[in-house]
Formats: sequence, C-alpha cells, structure tokens
Amino acid sequence: MFELYLLRQLAAFKEYGTLSEAAERLYLSQPALSRNMRKLEEEIGVPLFVRSRNKLELNENGILTAELAGKALSEIDGIAKQVRDFDRSRRTISLGVCAPAPIWKLTPLLSQLYPTMTIQTEITEETELLEGLHNGQYQLIVLHFHPEDKHYISTACGTEKLFFSLPPTHRLANEAALSFSDLDGESFLLMSEIGFWHDMAVRNGIVKKCAVREYSKS
Repeated sequence: MFELYLLRQLAAFKEYGTLSEAAERLYLSQPALSRNMRKLEEEIGVPLFVRSRNKLELNENGILTAELAGKALSEIDGIAKQVRDFDRSRRTISLGVCAPAPIWKLTPLLSQLYPTMTIQTEITEETELLEGLHNGQYQLIVLHFHPEDKHYISTACGTEKLFFSLPPTHRLANEAALSFSDLDGESFLLMSEIGFWHDMAVRNGIVKKCAVREYSKS
C-alpha cells in the first residue's frame, strides 16, 4: 500500500506542472521528488510519467492517478477536520449573539461554570444564529426576541437601550427622548460590530450609506 505523502506529492506535481515548481512548493529537492515519484510508480505497478532528458510529464495513467489522489486526499482531509471539530466541540462552548453586550455578561459566567472549557463567541444575524443552534454550531445563542420554536428553552437575558451622544449645540441636545423619525437624515459615527442595532437603524432610515462612518473600540 502506497503512503499518503506520495499521493500528496503526485497531486502537487499535477497542480504545479513541473518537477522544479512542485519540489519548491513541497520544500523538497528535485532529485528527492523524482525518487518518490518512481517509488509511487513501483508501488502502483504501472508507469505514471513520460520521461525525457530534461522533462517529466504525466502520462494518461498519471493523470488519472493524480485526479483520484486529489479526491482521496480531500476525503481524508475532511475526515481529519471532522475529528478535530468533534474534539474541539467537546472542549468548547460556542456562544452566538445578536449584539456585543451579552458577551460581556455571559462569557465570565460560562468560564466560571465550566472552567475547563474554552468559550468561543460570535456576533452574527439572528437567522444564522437560529440555524447554527439547530445544526450544533452553537450551544447557546442570544436573540432580541423569544423564538417560536418549542424545541428550545428561552429566557430573558437582560435589556439594552440605544443611546445617542450629541454636541451641546445640536438642535436635539435638550430633548428628553428621541424617536427614529427625529434622527432621520442625521450623520453618525457608528460603532462597528453592534449586531442587530445596526440593522434596526438601517430599517428605520436613520443610517444611510453616505452618512455613516464606523469606528471600533480600541
């Protein structure tokens, strides 16, 4: 049975086209790669290359072998990735949220409850959060509404409010409260990665592409 490293080298030769290029990409000398390709031929039992004085090319056997090797290596790498992901899932709690504030509250709590686990967090759209919870990507998600799916348990996590900082001379600075219609047409410095708050501002018309500049907390 031939070894995987020989198949990887054959696939690299097919991808890069020449012995010198494949050897450089594989961090091998050309003589070493050439010897390995002869070894693969011997193990398979058929010629895979057309050899001339200064050139090495795949013959039809070699082309087929390289194509099959590529498929087999893809499957093998996929198996390895699944096993790594499975192992990581046993040591990781994945938390998906629709806004950043729940991360500040839940990450320390989860670390305290599960000190041997790694806490992984991600801010994304709520449709993706629900899909990720369903397929096992997340063990816990935070939405800004109670999901209707009765297969999951949901409870209130906290409340958030949207605040705007205005210069003292701004026409709305002395208002006790603001509505989205009051802010229509205004320009804002908007913090990045604020989850559903950004989408809410867009839906209500206070955020326009030409008027928004985003910044992140340093």
